[in-house]
Amino acid sequence: MYSSYVSYLNPVWGYYGFTYFEPELEEVAMVMSLILLTSLFLPFRMRTPGALVVIFLHSVVYIPGVIVCMCVAQSGAFKYGYILCSLTVVFILISLVARHGNVSGFDFNMLECSTLGRKVIFGIWFFLGVVLIFEYHSSLSFVGLDNVYDQRAETSTVGGYISYFKTYFAYVLTPIIFSLGLSEKRGAYMLLAVGGLC
Repeated sequence: MYSSYVSYLNPVWGYYGFTYFEPELEEVAMVMSLILLTSLFLPFRMRTPGALVVIFLHSVVYIPGVIVCMCVAQSGAFKYGYILCSLTVVFILISLVARHGNVSGFDFNMLECSTLGRKVIFGIWFFLGVVLIFEYHSSLSFVGLDNVYDQRAETSTVGGYISYFKTYFAYVLTPIIFSLGLSEKRGAYMLLAVGGLC
């Protein structure tokens, strides 16, 4: 991830704020310690959908996040240290929940989604999906890595209720549908969720 930041993210997308400052040895040690610490708490086996989500988040959110904080500013790891420590504590907590499946004796595996609840989730998801497709139909296209931030900038100017729709569609309802697919072993749900993220 560090070499990707130095060789690709900073040279190509530096104007988006991905500046580069050579990290100090203490910063590197701090970042490596945080990554190692959170790795120790990751679930051993993927017994639950939560375990898969936590491992995925560790790979694509946590590790890149701490490395970007280290490189984006002078003494960045220390400048953003309070954020990194908070993120680390929360990540350890969700890792423990995913690893053990319960907190204070509560069994998360007992949680189920009723038929009505499932219909409501899918109904809202489809409604928001149609609205977003209508709003962004002129910008919907697959792009290469060189254009991903240009594509993001093209769709970030719309405000108001559309911003809320994007947030709830991508970060609330789509993960719920993916989790339902994993827990109920329904591939169609997972395909819908992946399609929603695309």
